[in-house]
Amino acid sequence: MKIQILNTHFGLRSAERLEQVRELCGAQWMRHKDCEGPVILCGDFNDPPNGKVRTIINDQKPELIDPWIEHKLEEEASFHKFGTPVNKGVRIDWILHDASFQSKSIFLD
Repeated sequence: MKIQILNTHFGLRSAERLEQVRELCGAQWMRHKDCEGPVILCGDFNDPPNGKVRTIINDQKPELIDPWIEHKLEEEASFHKFGTPVNKGVRIDWILHDASFQSKSIFLD
């Protein structure tokens, strides 16, 4: 079975991330004719859950599932600034998949 796995690390500047996510969702990548079948999109988006990157991905690829929401972990952080309490972090790292996959569990370390 052919599986599309796209792994990315978006930039730190907002304008750069927007350019990168638009390119990723465009005709050369996720909308390319060869990008078919089961898909996993993962990486460091450097953007929070309510950020513009996630909004664009949700608009362009609404079929992608966020397993953190399925497992009720959407409030968990994937990045913590040095010296801040653990519960003050933010989620900027993502693994999204289409309905071809089902996540059994998530381990946060």
